[in-house]
Amino acid sequence: MHADATFEDGTFPIPQIADVTKDLSTFGQLMKARSMVHLNKGDSASALRELNILIGFGRMMEESPLIIDQFITAATASRSTESLEFLICHSSWEPADLLQLHQHLQSLDLLDSMWRSFYLEKLFSFHWLLHFPHNKHDDMWKKISHAIEPAINQLPRSWRRSVDQFETMLDRTSNETIKQMPAGWVYQNLRRVHAYWDRHLLSPYDTTRKRVIPPLPAARSDMLGPNEVSTGNSVGGGLRPYNFLAQIVLPQVDHGLWKRLATTQTRWDLLAIMCKLQEHKAIHGEYPKSLEILTDIPHDYVTGRPPHYKH
Repeated sequence: MHADATFEDGTFPIPQIADVTKDLSTFGQLMKARSMVHLNKGDSASALRELNILIGFGRMMEESPLIIDQFITAATASRSTESLEFLICHSSWEPADLLQLHQHLQSLDLLDSMWRSFYLEKLFSFHWLLHFPHNKHDDMWKKISHAIEPAINQLPRSWRRSVDQFETMLDRTSNETIKQMPAGWVYQNLRRVHAYWDRHLLSPYDTTRKRVIPPLPAARSDMLGPNEVSTGNSVGGGLRPYNFLAQIVLPQVDHGLWKRLATTQTRWDLLAIMCKLQEHKAIHGEYPKSLEILTDIPHDYVTGRPPHYKH
């Protein structure tokens, strides 16, 4: 990744994501130029086709349950707004084409998609860790397994198959250290995994109210033992029996993730509103006096307030 890259533009410091967003920037400039040519010729329908290709390219991994794919979707969505904002303001759009573009833009939901991906990853972590204890008849193992079994069924089939393969590998391994690992170690790691996911990754976003909530400042200390200290994004102070498995399965995500997602989603929502405003102007010759005539206006994901609008 480039040395001057930052978190402020909605990108993420992961090489694969940087490569994709760099390619999308080049692709976006090409589609922007092609769309502009069509609009200058008064061909609104052809411009819409070009933009749908650009939007579809950025959202091609939106339905994927993988966290890395959700990061890529968020980063590409952020980069796409630069080209879309410039083109939506063009005066040659037909109202029907603006309506279609509005519907396409409005359907993106970065926050819900990321939360769902985190939730599935949490289930996968539990499913994976529960394959370590070999004494699977003790009461604790049964209690945890029965509690999460219905949710585990939500995992993609390929994920469950990979865990089953992992279990087969453990059963066949000659490493007696792994086979004889105390179940208590696993359960303590499970406790840390549960605390990390719920308090640090899942709770900052309220899926019912669609609000981003600042993470609790003491969230990480809940995962530490009496003699452990927090070091950066690691779970506990270095590798220990009660955290080494958690360090394997937990993603390293910084505290600003949900804020950046909310920023990108807000920019995307505002583009959808711009489409409705341009549609109104194309039909009535002027912008509306207020946003009250528009339906489904998204509110701020932090404050819950409607967007500001001045005629």
